[in-house]
Amino acid sequence: MKRLARNLFLFSLPLLVLEFCELFVWPLDEFTFRPWEALVATSFDGAVTGPFYPDRRIEMVEQGGEAGHSSLGVRHRTMFETDRFGYRRAASERDPATVVIIGDSNTVGAGLDQNETLAHRLEQELETGVYPFAPRRVRNFHHEERFREPRPRVVLLATIERYLGKFEFDEKRFDSHAERIDIRLRAALHRAALDSAAVRNLVVFQDRVRKQAMVHYAVAQIRRSADRWMMNSFGLEETFRYPVATDQSMVFLEGAAALEPPDWETAPLLEQMVEFRDWLERRGTQLVFMPIPNKETVYYDKVPGYTGGAPAFLTDFIARARRAGIVTIDLLSAYRAAREQSDLLYLVDDSHWNARAVNIAVAEVAPQLRRAVRGAPESVAARGQVQQQVIGQRAGGQALAQVRAERVHRIGPQPRL
Repeated sequence: MKRLARNLFLFSLPLLVLEFCELFVWPLDEFTFRPWEALVATSFDGAVTGPFYPDRRIEMVEQGGEAGHSSLGVRHRTMFETDRFGYRRAASERDPATVVIIGDSNTVGAGLDQNETLAHRLEQELETGVYPFAPRRVRNFHHEERFREPRPRVVLLATIERYLGKFEFDEKRFDSHAERIDIRLRAALHRAALDSAAVRNLVVFQDRVRKQAMVHYAVAQIRRSADRWMMNSFGLEETFRYPVATDQSMVFLEGAAALEPPDWETAPLLEQMVEFRDWLERRGTQLVFMPIPNKETVYYDKVPGYTGGAPAFLTDFIARARRAGIVTIDLLSAYRAAREQSDLLYLVDDSHWNARAVNIAVAEVAPQLRRAVRGAPESVAARGQVQQQVIGQRAGGQALAQVRAERVHRIGPQPRL
């Protein structure tokens, strides 16, 4: 028995040494292809920090994404920095946050350098604190204690088109959810982690042990080496996991499936967005909605297998959101105009937007944010005369009932921002 135990120990010793070196010797990004992979939390998401390891800074040559290791892959140097809450924001940025962006991986800036992200560019443009609360949803913002005092002046809801149907807001359910024991325990652990660097380091350490980055990295490299050998040895054509543009210029995430009508209804979703807007306004915060077009929506004519014209869903959704009194930024029109100027608006090997698209978004949304931050009359100017009527109805307690009854079809048009 002792001999067996000794042999097992000797057999596993090299693996233990490698594991020790991964955790204590080699840098955090030694066995990852992107900063996102190195810093994302996999086992304690939201329990004591945000979605990423707190207080970390990585600079590396990034590769990966949806086609990063293919012939369409592009390598570039990226810096990725997180604050003590575990969000992609430098500790030196302005506080408190006057504008909070509730968003997804586009808001985080997947594939972008730190100074190219939406929050950083908006902070430069507005000269006030802008916080990238991403990737997160409305319910996370609803429970975040640090946004209760002082409250942000503006919430920018920046949602990629394919995630629009996942929006949900139910104040009563969210409040009752917050009273659950496990949620309150998470909040207590979160506060403890923020006050203790030792606690933050401990939870990051256990997550790194569970993540097994070195093992996944080795498996990925072996698989890619085998694929290259097969192609070189047998003359096989390169295959892609994701749809490739008809002119071979880029990859898409979903391809033609992204251009099909969604399987959810617009009216109930807008009702929830109106409720969220009203909930924010009662707390002195304005909602600005900025749907981000799918890559397929902008470059529909390059999507393999799609033979239709320009998809109309997002255009219609923006119009209906404005008729419902939601301040909405039309990025799609701006992007369709910009794509005629040749340069891409999305990463070649990934579905996320690039720095040029971010700058266009900043130019489109900054004027509205600036008015809100400076304390301009909240929604009247943006919503027009018809919205004043809606506000009057709200005073009589009829606004939401009116929106539901008319299914957001009969409220008059909002001026284009």
